[in-house]
Amino acid sequence: METPSNTPANRNPYLWEQAKKRVEFKQHLRTYVLINAAIWTIYLALTFFVDRRIGRFPWPLFMTLSWGIGLVSHYLSVYWQGNGPDPIEREYQRLQQSR
Repeated sequence: METPSNTPANRNPYLWEQAKKRVEFKQHLRTYVLINAAIWTIYLALTFFVDRRIGRFPWPLFMTLSWGIGLVSHYLSVYWQGNGPDPIEREYQRLQQSR
Protein backbone atom coordinates (compact mmCIF):
# COMPACT_ATOMS: atom_id res chain seq x y z
CA MET A 1 0.00 0.00 0.00
CA GLU A 2 1.38 3.40 -0.97
CA THR A 3 1.11 6.60 1.03
CA PRO A 4 -0.34 9.75 -0.55
CA SER A 5 3.17 10.87 -1.59
CA ASN A 6 3.47 7.69 -3.74
CA THR A 7 6.08 6.22 -1.41
CA PRO A 8 5.41 2.62 -0.40
CA ALA A 9 5.10 1.92 3.30
CA ASN A 10 8.35 1.20 5.17
CA ARG A 11 10.42 3.12 2.62
CA ASN A 12 12.51 6.25 3.08
CA PRO A 13 10.73 8.91 0.97
CA TYR A 14 13.99 10.65 0.01
CA LEU A 15 15.66 7.41 -1.14
CA TRP A 16 12.50 6.32 -2.94
CA GLU A 17 12.42 9.59 -4.86
CA GLN A 18 16.11 9.24 -5.76
CA ALA A 19 15.52 5.69 -6.99
CA LYS A 20 12.63 6.90 -9.17
CA LYS A 21 14.77 9.67 -10.66
CA ARG A 22 17.59 7.25 -11.45
CA VAL A 23 15.23 4.79 -13.14
CA GLU A 24 13.76 7.65 -15.20
CA PHE A 25 17.26 8.71 -16.27
CA LYS A 26 18.13 5.16 -17.31
CA GLN A 27 14.93 4.98 -19.37
CA HIS A 28 15.80 8.34 -20.97
CA LEU A 29 19.31 7.08 -21.80
CA ARG A 30 17.97 3.84 -23.31
CA THR A 31 15.50 5.77 -25.47
CA TYR A 32 18.26 8.17 -26.58
CA VAL A 33 20.53 5.32 -27.64
CA LEU A 34 17.79 3.38 -29.47
CA ILE A 35 16.33 6.36 -31.34
CA ASN A 36 19.74 7.74 -32.30
CA ALA A 37 20.86 4.31 -33.52
CA ALA A 38 17.75 4.13 -35.69
CA ILE A 39 18.18 7.66 -37.07
CA TRP A 40 21.87 7.11 -37.88
CA THR A 41 21.06 3.75 -39.48
CA ILE A 42 18.48 5.44 -41.72
CA TYR A 43 20.99 8.16 -42.60
CA LEU A 44 23.71 5.63 -43.48
CA ALA A 45 21.30 3.43 -45.43
CA LEU A 46 20.05 6.38 -47.47
CA THR A 47 23.58 7.60 -48.08
CA PHE A 48 25.10 4.30 -49.21
CA PHE A 49 22.13 2.57 -50.86
CA VAL A 50 19.97 5.37 -52.27
CA ASP A 51 21.94 8.49 -53.09
CA ARG A 52 25.38 9.53 -51.85
CA ARG A 53 24.37 13.20 -52.10
CA ILE A 54 22.14 12.67 -49.07
CA GLY A 55 25.25 12.00 -47.00
CA ARG A 56 26.96 15.29 -47.76
CA PHE A 57 25.77 16.72 -44.48
CA PRO A 58 25.16 14.51 -41.41
CA TRP A 59 21.67 15.75 -40.55
CA PRO A 60 21.18 13.34 -37.58
CA LEU A 61 23.93 15.26 -35.84
CA PHE A 62 21.44 18.02 -34.92
CA MET A 63 19.21 15.61 -33.03
CA THR A 64 22.08 13.71 -31.43
CA LEU A 65 23.75 16.86 -30.10
CA SER A 66 20.64 18.74 -29.00
CA TRP A 67 19.07 15.73 -27.30
CA GLY A 68 22.49 14.89 -25.86
CA ILE A 69 22.59 18.26 -24.12
CA GLY A 70 19.25 17.46 -22.50
CA LEU A 71 20.49 14.01 -21.52
CA VAL A 72 23.63 15.45 -19.86
CA SER A 73 21.45 17.96 -18.02
CA HIS A 74 19.19 15.14 -16.83
CA TYR A 75 22.23 13.13 -15.67
CA LEU A 76 23.63 16.07 -13.71
CA SER A 77 20.31 16.77 -12.02
CA VAL A 78 19.95 13.14 -10.92
CA TYR A 79 23.47 12.05 -10.04
CA TRP A 80 25.21 15.27 -9.00
CA GLN A 81 22.69 17.67 -7.52
CA GLY A 82 20.33 15.00 -6.27
CA ASN A 83 22.80 13.03 -4.14
CA GLY A 84 22.69 15.14 -1.01
CA PRO A 85 20.04 16.83 1.03
CA ASP A 86 18.28 19.87 -0.32
CA PRO A 87 20.51 23.02 -0.05
CA ILE A 88 17.76 24.74 1.94
CA GLU A 89 17.64 21.80 4.34
CA ARG A 90 21.44 21.90 4.76
CA GLU A 91 21.36 25.62 5.51
CA TYR A 92 18.52 25.14 7.96
CA GLN A 93 20.51 22.43 9.76
CA ARG A 94 23.57 24.73 9.90
CA LEU A 95 21.49 27.53 11.39
CA GLN A 96 19.90 25.18 13.88
CA GLN A 97 23.30 23.90 15.03
CA SER A 98 24.70 27.41 15.44
CA ARG A 99 22.03 28.31 18.03
